[in-house]
Amino acid sequence: MKALFKGTMEDLSYPELSSWATAAIITTMLFYYVSKLATLDAAGMLNTETHNRLLFLIVIVTIVTEIIFQIAVAISKKFEANAELDERDKSFSQKATQVSSNFIFGFLAILILIVSQSDFLIEQLSLNLRGLSPKDVLLSVLVIGFGMSQLLHHFSLAMYYRRGS
Repeated sequence: MKALFKGTMEDLSYPELSSWATAAIITTMLFYYVSKLATLDAAGMLNTETHNRLLFLIVIVTIVTEIIFQIAVAISKKFEANAELDERDKSFSQKATQVSSNFIFGFLAILILIVSQSDFLIEQLSLNLRGLSPKDVLLSVLVIGFGMSQLLHHFSLAMYYRRGS
């Protein structure tokens, strides 16, 4: 495990550095989303309108931050950034996509099972977020699930490049 993280930023390939940057952005945005939901709920200000504004803010900030970071990564690795994808890159991408797809399929299957079984379970989920309707709670759960799926994708991709296999 130690060997995976030895070296400097110069040792990282462009795709690996790009994946680590995206994973960091997704982690930060998910943490901010969950903490802001909890803060709004504790203050009694959580409702559909504030939730939708928070989602809009998260999406816009994530897109802008991702563009800025990817430009910075491309500038720092200018010779590698323009290289065409080879079979190894395609294989790594396919493996990472399979990991995230398996997670999201399992996540959605469990969510569908919970939702289909009882309105009581949805109401219990809603009790933790008092200002949101059950549909908004499900939307929050989906946002977190899909965010975690993308996080798994980029962590997996970075690890495949780090291992080189």
